[in-house]
Formats: sequence, structure tokens, C-alpha cells
Amino acid sequence: MTPPPGRRAAGVGARRPAAAACLGLALLAVTACGAPATPGPGRAAAEPAPSASAAPTTPPATTPAPTFPTAEPGAAPGVVAAPIPTPAGTSAPQAEVSGAQAVPGPAGEAPAVPEGRRPVAVRVPAIGVDAPLVDLGVGGDGAIEVPTAAGDAGWLTTSSLPGERGPAVVAGHVALGGVPAVFADLDELAPGDDVVLVLEDGTEVPFSVDAVESFPKDAFPTDRVYGPTPAPVLRLVTCGGDVDPRTGHYVDNVVAYAS
Repeated sequence: MTPPPGRRAAGVGARRPAAAACLGLALLAVTACGAPATPGPGRAAAEPAPSASAAPTTPPATTPAPTFPTAEPGAAPGVVAAPIPTPAGTSAPQAEVSGAQAVPGPAGEAPAVPEGRRPVAVRVPAIGVDAPLVDLGVGGDGAIEVPTAAGDAGWLTTSSLPGERGPAVVAGHVALGGVPAVFADLDELAPGDDVVLVLEDGTEVPFSVDAVESFPKDAFPTDRVYGPTPAPVLRLVTCGGDVDPRTGHYVDNVVAYAS
């Protein structure tokens, strides 16, 4: 996700503006963008024409200019890459996705959702969020797909249904296209703040925030975020921290835990 100008980081100082998002979230698209273009080799200076008596020589080999890492195709800035434990009954996930800015997700097919039980909206009054939820699957690279709209959040279809045992996982952008997105203020939540997931049949499933934490993307706490729990819980996930100047992506993930 692309960070907006002036956006502050979760516990690590002010965020620097990032390049425009490509998401795909999107997820990376976990859905990409902002990586510098690969510089081409410098042009060799013109050489004088050899004299008639001079023997031809072989021009010396040139060393190509270094290249810089780029985001994976389909990756999106601002969202979340780390391996995630596989829920019971699903196959093991693939290796951690590289450098892409998407939220990581467990492999496996999404279970069938009973009629009327699909979550369709999320409300977080403390930070002014009242947003539609789209379904997010897991791509072949092991990353969660991300919403294509800045104002949407998404429910990971391989996570628990809201109100059922285990973690329901909702992901969203912190910024997209240089402007704040649905979870721009996720890091400002405090213990006791309310979160409500609204189901297709109109049922509201309430949660209360327990904690908000920020982690480097290469130290994502997969067990804490995605591991089994004895009761229904909720995880809200986005990006945060500083911005890598080489890629234009945030270097951290922000996770709000609710129960």
C-alpha cells in the first residue's frame, strides 16, 4: 500500500510518503509498486577510428550496472509477507513470499459458508471505519489477496467465520494511491475499543480490542496472529512503520487483536 503524505507510523515515528500503490492488494498483491527502475549500463565514450596501420583490437568487456530488487508482479505496497500456519484439514503453505507487500495467508481451500453467515461489513467506531468486506483468498505465492479499493477491507475466507472458534482475519490497506485507506488509523486503536463484523443475514458479531502491535515483516508472529484459539477472536491487519526508500513499501505490519 502506498503511504499517504504526513501519515505517522505505529510506534516508530512519522511515516515517509511512499510511491503510488499497485496492490493487486492486493496482496500484494499482499497484493506492488514503488521499486526503482533498473539502471542501464553507462554508454561507452566514442573512440577514435584506428589508423590504417593499426591492428584491430577486441574491445574490453564491460561490467553491467547493478540492478535493484523489485516487487513481485501483482504485489501491492503497504500490506503484509510472512508464512502462516495451516488450519487443521488444509495442506501446508508454500514458502514465505519474497519482499512483496501483501498480507500473508494460509494455503488451502476456503470451507463452505452457511447461508447468511458470510461477513459483509466491518465497523470500528473509534477510528471512523464503516466499510464493506470483500472475500480475500490466498494466491499461489502464499499471500492474501487484497482489496482493490482503498475504502474496502477484506475477510480471509480460509480463516474462521466471525463468532466461531478461532481467529477471523480481516485485512485492509493503510494507504492506496498516496491517500489514507480504510485502516489508516488502525495503530491508534486502544484496548476496549469496539469492533463489529456484520454478517449477510444482518447479525452483528461484536469484539473488543485487546491489544495493537507492530512487527517487522520479516518477523511476523504467525502463531500469535493465525494460531488456533479456544474462543472466537478477530485479527485486523495492515501495514505500518517506516517506508523502504528502495521499494516504496512499508517495512512493518500492524495487527489489532480483539476478542
